[in-house]
Amino acid sequence: MTLEERFWSHVKKGGPDECWECSGSPGPGGYGRITIGRKNIAAHRMAYQLAVGPIPDRLYILHSCDNRRCCNPAHLHPGTHRENAREAVDRLGMNCGERNGQAKLTPADVLAICQLYVPRRVTYRELASRFGVCPMQVCRIVQGERWARVTKVAHVATR
Repeated sequence: MTLEERFWSHVKKGGPDECWECSGSPGPGGYGRITIGRKNIAAHRMAYQLAVGPIPDRLYILHSCDNRRCCNPAHLHPGTHRENAREAVDRLGMNCGERNGQAKLTPADVLAICQLYVPRRVTYRELASRFGVCPMQVCRIVQGERWARVTKVAHVATR
């Protein structure tokens, strides 16, 4: 039996629009897994490679169906870590910003941080102390790496 035949024998195929789930116990994070030789590989990555071809360097294989065990090539596409996170937030409504129960800041706090920060006059450390977060968090907010939906508004307003 070829590698391809062996792989697909462990996938319960359905219609072209249905999820094709990998059988067996899920691996870390709930993803389907397949063992080839001594190497344990994510099933959706193997499905993509068999059906489409090599995975571009440094890219993930994302699920449009949000089913981690799905191996249907029609549900898989390459993307960056950032695209994966953005899709998770957009489709699954993951708790980001103040919806996260562990958030220490509100959008108003984030806007205030962006407005109060003045290079060489007000430090990240001063703002961090005032808002009860670490200086690195303030740095990431000011640079637009955290709370991006809010900081975009702040950066447009300060231009």
